Amino acid sequence: MVYNLTPIQNSESIPALVVAADGLSGNVLMILFILAIFFVSLLILKRFGFVYAWVSSTWGCFVLSSILALGGFINIIWPLGFLAGAALGTLYLYAIGQ
Repeated sequence: MVYNLTPIQNSESIPALVVAADGLSGNVLMILFILAIFFVSLLILKRFGFVYAWVSSTWGCFVLSSILALGGFINIIWPLGFLAGAALGTLYLYAIGQ
C-alpha cells in the first residue's frame, strides 16, 4: 500500500503536522487523544470516588471534544456521548443527594 506523505512533508509547524497526521489517519488521532485524556483523568481522579471521577472526566472531555468538533477534527457524536455520560453522572449525584 502506498501512502501519500506530501501533506506531512509540507507541514511547516507542529500544529500543521498534527492537522496533517489527523487528516491522513481519518480523524482517528484526535479521537484517541480525547479517549486517552478521558481514561487518564478518570484514573487520576478515582481517589475521590468513581462517580466524582466519572462526572469530572466526562465534563472535561465534553468541553475538549466540543472544541475539536467545532474545529472539524472529530465527529459531533463524540461530544454528545460525553455530554450524555456527564448528564447521567450528574443526575445520579443529584438523585443520591451528594
